[in-house]
Amino acid sequence: MQMKVSKGQGSIEALIIVVVGVIVLTAIISIVSNTFSGMQATTKSQSARNALDHFSALGFSLNSQGVGAKAEVIMSLPADIDSATFSGKTITVRSSNGQIFTRSVEFNVYGSVNLSEGKNYIKAQALNNGVCFGNPTYCATCGDGIISGIEQCEIGSLNGNTCVSLGYARGNLSCLNSCQYNTSQCIPSICGNNLTETGEVCDGTDLSGQTCRTQGSWLGNLRCLPNCQGFNMSGCVPAQSMCLAINISSVTLDAAENRIHGIVAKNLCNYSIFVTGANISWTNPSNLLETVQIDGSVKWSYNCNWGCTPSGKQPSNTNVYFSGTNTLLFTMPPYSSNTFDKVDWKNSVEDETITLRFILNDSSLNTSIPFTVDDD
Repeated sequence: MQMKVSKGQGSIEALIIVVVGVIVLTAIISIVSNTFSGMQATTKSQSARNALDHFSALGFSLNSQGVGAKAEVIMSLPADIDSATFSGKTITVRSSNGQIFTRSVEFNVYGSVNLSEGKNYIKAQALNNGVCFGNPTYCATCGDGIISGIEQCEIGSLNGNTCVSLGYARGNLSCLNSCQYNTSQCIPSICGNNLTETGEVCDGTDLSGQTCRTQGSWLGNLRCLPNCQGFNMSGCVPAQSMCLAINISSVTLDAAENRIHGIVAKNLCNYSIFVTGANISWTNPSNLLETVQIDGSVKWSYNCNWGCTPSGKQPSNTNVYFSGTNTLLFTMPPYSSNTFDKVDWKNSVEDETITLRFILNDSSLNTSIPFTVDDD
């Protein structure tokens, strides 16, 4: 019996064969790629182990020969080995991709060497404090008790440094046999532990004794920035005196020469200032202050009809304090101004030096620049 296959059915079978072939090929490529990556990792690992073998064997040989023994060996390395460091009783080799390989030995080692592809000339020598690898000048001086060259310290001498001076918060600094600092026991500053440490301005609730006032404001709640590098003063309120400006540029003297106009007090801030009192002082003790009028309202007179203090003024007085009813002289809304439109003395105040000072309800003071009245 014969079976006939249609053209459409043949096309489908051909497509299936192609798809299966692609899947198989992809699997083969993946296997080969993984195998190659594994071979690369194995090669790097083997290169590092070979380097560690060479270094540990060289160090063992010199340490066995005793102090003064030295050698220079040629070590051939592939391109994937970058550097070697020696510290304590550990030899560390780093590969070009950042992998780290270590080997522990039974003798002290120190120093460092940069490695490159091909032949590397490695110098090492046995000294009192261990086997030193690398720069012979450095190896010759480390351990002599004198801090020099690239040395950070010598055993028993930290060159005046501590964990704190190196930027840590606290801890115990020591010196390695390599004449480099051992900071393993130093504790770094931790922003957020409510303890102001080295490198921090403040930390959480620890404001280092600072307040809104010490930071140039007045009242409110000072806070530490999240990065511990400064203060957040958004909760501080400036002293009202910092917002009060007294402008004397428009002061004029009237024809009788015993009245001045145009002292202007201005609130520079976006909140109200509460003036509870004021002082006016002048230089001539024979003159008398008679009336103070602000924005058309008499705030003080010689007769003290508004309950001011003092109740009278002797000719020798050159300073008068006056306050308002119920302890408030006047309120200055945000960005507002008040004008002293009438300040009368008994006699002429030409060439007098006059000073105006406000007393504010937050106990701060504001004093104008003393000014001399002149009719020119």
